[in-house]
Amino acid sequence: MTSGNFAKIFLKKTAAVILSTFSLISFTMPHAHASQSAIDTFHLSAYSGEFKSGINSLDIMATKNPDDVEAIFAKGTLQFFGAIANLQQGFYNHSLETTAANKGLGWARSILPIPLLPSTSGLLPINPDARPMTYASLREILTTFDHDLKEAEATLAKVGKRPTKLPLQPFKIAIDLNHDGTIMPSEQLMGAVLGGMRRTGGQNRLARLKDVTVVFDTADASWLRGYSNLLMATTNMFLAFDFEKSYEVIAHNFYGPSATRFGQELEAQRQPARAPALIQAEIDEVAKKLEALTQPKNSRTKLRLLQKQLRLLPRTKEYLEERKLLNEARTAIINKRREFHRKKRALRKEQRQLANELKGQLPSDQFSEIFDLVAYIHSLNWTVIEPQRLKAVRTHLLNVAELNHVTWQLVRAETDDDREWLPNAAQTSPFGARRLTDNVIDGWLATMDLSAEVLQGKKLLPHPRFEKGINLKKFFETAKEVDFVFLITGHGLVPYLEEGEIVDAKAWAAVTAPLGRDLPLFALWFN
Repeated sequence: MTSGNFAKIFLKKTAAVILSTFSLISFTMPHAHASQSAIDTFHLSAYSGEFKSGINSLDIMATKNPDDVEAIFAKGTLQFFGAIANLQQGFYNHSLETTAANKGLGWARSILPIPLLPSTSGLLPINPDARPMTYASLREILTTFDHDLKEAEATLAKVGKRPTKLPLQPFKIAIDLNHDGTIMPSEQLMGAVLGGMRRTGGQNRLARLKDVTVVFDTADASWLRGYSNLLMATTNMFLAFDFEKSYEVIAHNFYGPSATRFGQELEAQRQPARAPALIQAEIDEVAKKLEALTQPKNSRTKLRLLQKQLRLLPRTKEYLEERKLLNEARTAIINKRREFHRKKRALRKEQRQLANELKGQLPSDQFSEIFDLVAYIHSLNWTVIEPQRLKAVRTHLLNVAELNHVTWQLVRAETDDDREWLPNAAQTSPFGARRLTDNVIDGWLATMDLSAEVLQGKKLLPHPRFEKGINLKKFFETAKEVDFVFLITGHGLVPYLEEGEIVDAKAWAAVTAPLGRDLPLFALWFN
């Protein structure tokens, strides 16, 4: 056994023993102390990344004493963060970053339905023992995430409206991102997510927030349930379909060449690996050539002068020879400029190819990202293979809308001001966020109500090609296949068209007006 493995096992066993000790202590203490024991167990587990041990210990406490709401709340919260940790581990197990998949399509992650964890060095470090990603393993990762979220949501539901408080420091919640058994400062979840901020101001703000404590309460248990439902809706939206065609044409860009048959074919065409020092030497040589490459001096000025002379020179026989000489001089300058740009393009291309080779990237040219993007769009014709999951998407989204009402009813009923995650109009946030007004909260709830009416089919969505509206409920309950391009063009929407009240842009603008430009921020914060 290596010292690294021994340390990993020792740390895990030590944490498990400590957590078990907390749970045993809770059996012998009065209820007033049992709640504090649950909070202590939560802190120990959340800040050490030992979610499973903490969940087990808190489950014992909650089973022993069903009135220990803190134990139930703490368990559900750990299950929520544990679901995220398991998702990260699933991608880490297949993160073949050593093969350095082409990251050229990274910008597309936010606008295309590509299920993946953000492949940043902070959240997904290199795994030297990673297994190749496959379509089946990706579905398995998403299925596990959905299962974990269901368990968390079910536990949080048991909190109900019973008073409870769970103080925590969000920036100390940790995930063992490289799974070596040790939590480093960079592996505290929020730090890893926000650590990519380049500006000094962002880093300073991150440092100030590190020790901030918030107190989760009954309203926040409902809020976590809402977020669980939102994530389950997103996950089920993928799992409902067979998206293997789309996976096969683009996944090698994110998970390495071994992830798809096409990526393997590209990998087979790559030249045998050369020594990095040799490649770097060639890169340096190309850089020198680029630096030495100079554009013909004053070529633009000379061209303008020649063109002016040609315009002024009469087109008569007596000036024919003079015009010929001017045209030859003009052509010579143009040819020199073309040769300069040709050499520059060739050297730039060689420079990119060498840089890709040094990184171990797939063989590619300047059009490879465009080719894969076009192929991906062409593949967006997915068959529904699990209709119950497509129906579940609508159910989860309706739950989000309903839980928002529960959450804000509880928030507005609060009379304290104890480091609130979701403050009402009379409370403050420990993060220094602006004070929420009743007008903003009402605007958000109105947005939830309008969304629910659309999901229930009571109101319809517009399309510029139709006078009728789209019944979203019918789509989620009856769709057999979805062609995303045909949805945009309207050809795939005919089965879902109905007469009725249509929610147009003006209707959305009316209910979201109190939220203003901050609507995306509120959506991220409130769920």
